[in-house]
Amino acid sequence: MKKHILISGLLLTAAFAIIWVSCKKEEPDPPAPTATTTAIGENAIAEVVFADVFKQVGQGSKDAESEVAKKSNSDVQTGCPSLLITPFDTGSWPKTIVIDFGTTNCVGTDGASRRGKINCSLTHWYRMPGSVLTITFQDYYVNEYKVEATKTVTNNGLNADSNYVFTLNVQNALITTPLNKQFTWNSTRTHEWIEGEPTVLNPYDDVYLVTGSANGVSSANENYTITITEALNVLVGCRWVRAGKLKINIESLSEIGVDYGDTPACDASATVTYMGATYPITQP
Repeated sequence: MKKHILISGLLLTAAFAIIWVSCKKEEPDPPAPTATTTAIGENAIAEVVFADVFKQVGQGSKDAESEVAKKSNSDVQTGCPSLLITPFDTGSWPKTIVIDFGTTNCVGTDGASRRGKINCSLTHWYRMPGSVLTITFQDYYVNEYKVEATKTVTNNGLNADSNYVFTLNVQNALITTPLNKQFTWNSTRTHEWIEGEPTVLNPYDDVYLVTGSANGVSSANENYTITITEALNVLVGCRWVRAGKLKINIESLSEIGVDYGDTPACDASATVTYMGATYPITQP
């Protein structure tokens, strides 16, 4: 499986990391409401947390398909995490995959600490048109953030341009911080896989057009929404969003716009518009 499902968590994070970066101007900037930092910061946390979840699920699904194809003598892959596949055969559906990190923190090769279980239910392997992957959690923590939610990834098959299209939904996410603060988050996105699908062994040439929205309520009781207004062009091998637009709405505040440009290019340039003023910024 390629790294398509990582993108849903990462593609918007840059916008929230840069939105209040100071711009050097001769005239004063419109005031940036400091109360919004909670909503913006917690949305960024949710994006990163679910990006990590999708990474773990992607690797677990890939390993499960490989184990079944090899017809290993055991349906349990030991280590951290362990992997349990049920039923363990090539023809029975649906299947469940339990990705178990144990009851104490397990430190991955990426340095992140995880514990608990990610439960996956598959109607078929991920690349099969019509397949639906449903993800839930059991006492799952990543870097001491507790994650509760239902996530679905639906393979809608090929569109008129012969590109795979996936629908990704996060429903009723509740994240508890290490300081025991809680916030909620929901997301609905569509990913069109426009380049790189045939090169299975090279995920870094994969390009997606991403549309959709997210919303949440911060631990400070701030309601906010994020809407992609022009499809974001995301190349897995590029750390920045290459093109597209989105808007951010936080209650009682003026709308914030982020523009990554019209022509896909792997560079850090973007602009932010707030209270009628537009500022050039650099994606981190």
